[in-house]
Amino acid sequence: MHILALMGSGRKKGNTFRAVQSIEQKLKTLDADLSFEYLYLADVDISACSGCRVCFDKGEVSCPHKDSVSLIATRLLAADGVIFASPTYVCTMSGSLKNLLDRLAYFCHRPAFHGKTALVITTTATAGARLAAYTVRLPLGSMGFTVAGSLGITLNTGNVVSVPEKAVKRLDKLAVKFYQKAAGKKRNAPTVFSLVSFYMNREHYHKQPTLDSCDYRYFKSKGWLEPDRKYYTDEKPSLPKVIVARFITFFMHST
Repeated sequence: MHILALMGSGRKKGNTFRAVQSIEQKLKTLDADLSFEYLYLADVDISACSGCRVCFDKGEVSCPHKDSVSLIATRLLAADGVIFASPTYVCTMSGSLKNLLDRLAYFCHRPAFHGKTALVITTTATAGARLAAYTVRLPLGSMGFTVAGSLGITLNTGNVVSVPEKAVKRLDKLAVKFYQKAAGKKRNAPTVFSLVSFYMNREHYHKQPTLDSCDYRYFKSKGWLEPDRKYYTDEKPSLPKVIVARFITFFMHST
């Protein structure tokens, strides 16, 4: 099993690293053959998104920015599980991680990470880590990831310190859950949010079928526009989740 840790911190040995390192150590007690890779976004070239929509309409290969993003996407697709880790800056994720997610927005339209598991870790000196974790995990479901969980760690100091014992225990539990899902030992059922994403996209392409759009062709090729299709994968969503997701989709379309 291969795990990729996307590090949104410019401090390579800071508190965010220490939290992820704690997960790495726990994972290796569960699987001696597990490989673990750190990718620091500060070390790669990621241009700011231009908002041109070319990746949606013509495909990501037509993006005008020729930088490291396509290589990062390849590494994400090759991993069995991905840890998204970031310090908390102004109550949200770091700019480097947000910039990458902006550039990978086409995966929200053409989700390719079904069967992949994600984990979100954020750290902060004072406040906002939980909100930051939420903003990171929100788009991941649309991209197809199964999010095993998230944890925002408040350290009450701006210095680099040891991970608090209470946080280590929670990280250990998350590591076990993350491993079980990445290894396929636990069923990855659709979430309400991923169902909403599916319904929203389906309705959009049914009402506005743009035949020259890469997004539309992708949905068509996957059979996701067929009347009897319930979800992106063959996993059957529970009826309560379907009802809630349908209601949210209706509400979003009517506002």
